[in-house]
Amino acid sequence: IRPIETITPLAKSLNLVINTRFTKVDTSALIHEVLNAPEYDGKTVLICWVRNTLIDLIDGFGVKNGPSEWSEDLFDRALVLNFSPGKPVIFRNIPQHLLPGDSVE
Repeated sequence: IRPIETITPLAKSLNLVINTRFTKVDTSALIHEVLNAPEYDGKTVLICWVRNTLIDLIDGFGVKNGPSEWSEDLFDRALVLNFSPGKPVIFRNIPQHLLPGDSVE
């Protein structure tokens, strides 16, 4: 529920429908769809996910320089992956700087 609550305001403002077909344990199915469904080719795909399976998602996309663990108190990050023919070529772990006390690195 938390990822849906997080992304709902943005989806409403952009008039987009949130795809809720994947649960936190469906990382493989989500990865397969994003990498193989033609409707995502050349598009920006925003995935809002739960912390405790985020590493599985990052690894599943083939990111080699991603984090190997995720701290329980880390909530202010945007992870950006850029792909070139199905392979991640750029991975960025960006602090959001939304609230006082958010990460700066």
